[in-house]
Amino acid sequence: MKRLLLFVHYDRDGLLDEHVLYLLRALKPFRTECAVLVNGALSDADAARFAPVADRVIRRPNQGFDFGAWADGLQEYAPRLQTDFDSVLLVNGSCFGPLFSFEEMFDRMDRESCDFWGITEYSGTAAMPPHLQSYFLEIRKPMLLSAEFQKFFREIGAKCTSFAEAVRCGEVGFSRAMVQAGFRYRAYVQMEDLRQAPNAGILETFSYTSAPFLIRKYRLPLLKIKAFGQVPCSPIFRGSEIFRALRESGSSYPEHLIVDYLRRTAPLSWLKNLPETLLTVDRNQKTAPDSPAKFAVMFHCYFPEKADFLLPYLQNIPMDFDLLITSPKPETETILRRLTEALPHLQNFHFRQTVNRGRDVAPWLCGFSPEEHLQYDVVLKLHIKRSPQMPEAFCDQWQHQLYDDLAGSPAMISAVWNAFAAEPALGMVFPPYPPVVTLQGPMAYAGHPDDAAAGQMILKELHLDPPPETGMPVFSPGTMFYYRPRALKNLI
Repeated sequence: MKRLLLFVHYDRDGLLDEHVLYLLRALKPFRTECAVLVNGALSDADAARFAPVADRVIRRPNQGFDFGAWADGLQEYAPRLQTDFDSVLLVNGSCFGPLFSFEEMFDRMDRESCDFWGITEYSGTAAMPPHLQSYFLEIRKPMLLSAEFQKFFREIGAKCTSFAEAVRCGEVGFSRAMVQAGFRYRAYVQMEDLRQAPNAGILETFSYTSAPFLIRKYRLPLLKIKAFGQVPCSPIFRGSEIFRALRESGSSYPEHLIVDYLRRTAPLSWLKNLPETLLTVDRNQKTAPDSPAKFAVMFHCYFPEKADFLLPYLQNIPMDFDLLITSPKPETETILRRLTEALPHLQNFHFRQTVNRGRDVAPWLCGFSPEEHLQYDVVLKLHIKRSPQMPEAFCDQWQHQLYDDLAGSPAMISAVWNAFAAEPALGMVFPPYPPVVTLQGPMAYAGHPDDAAAGQMILKELHLDPPPETGMPVFSPGTMFYYRPRALKNLI
């Protein structure tokens, strides 16, 4: 069958990731010609990377979403649709895949008697009728040449002015218009009863909520990127479950393509269950740091009378390090010098008296110059956790867990150090959410709207535009963590 592939590429940062090229390489045996329709910005260097997998790259303004792009592509190829092609594949880059060989999907669907088909069908609710999801569609003759099909794509670009309109008028509207014109469709995943699928909610398409189930039972060929997301009506994280399904079903898809893309583009709340996000360590094993580099501990001490709590954890540090102290109280320097003078790995001791403002965060960021921060490869940020507004037992339990998770043994510190050395893109390591907080104040992690607004102002000043969170914010409760100063250069 002679197929024309019209593939829509969009990236919020104007980049091209390897998983897109992987998908286009896998589609190459199943199409005769391919045009990549780029919505928005893309560098010339990245555009050139399409050459082995596409015949043309067509740049266009980011207008009309994927249906607007497909409309332009169909108009471009209109003179050849009748003579040169049997069908058109409309595909966008919102998926990872193929998880399994495309051959089994195309072989089966070639035997289906229908006018157009897709991979998954939205089953329909009172608010939204059944329809094929539009990330992958094959359109066959005679529907491809019909007046109804041509009219739909002649008008659709102007209607898709928002994501909601692109779904309503584009995705839903396309299936409805074609069915009303007398054409028939089929879905590759034929699941007649949604009750088979775990977590299949009525407010969210099951190709997101039930992706692991579809991978195992139906050998789902394309995985929606949004399947890794968290949405209000499904407060679970499916990342680890999806990877487990891929492994158990025998998929050979390179998992690193998923991880690399999500780490660059996804909200932090999506990343909690990705492989290797959780660093587990046997605290009793004999683990040494892999490579020499410059390490420091930054410690804010508002309660110098409690500073001796710090000492046994500093004794666990198995490599040379500098200690940088901030405090509004001048007597802190004498107390800390006396406490730390016997540490075998301590190289340099620096003390800065700071004003009592900004709790532990402002002294951390402002007590030392950017140059002093950036001379280190990795820094451990600590402070004494104590609050007159909270019971001492609560703060004591919280502080013990934070320190124990961060510096409870030489092996733990070495494992964190080695993780930074092994992964240049790793910017921060922090402990799990403390049970003492989680059990007594679970909504503490949701944050306050005022904090979110202040955070957006800071991001704007730093010229940073991360993906907006779709779930609870991800952060280090207690503001104690390891970090790579270079990763926080803009903030520092």
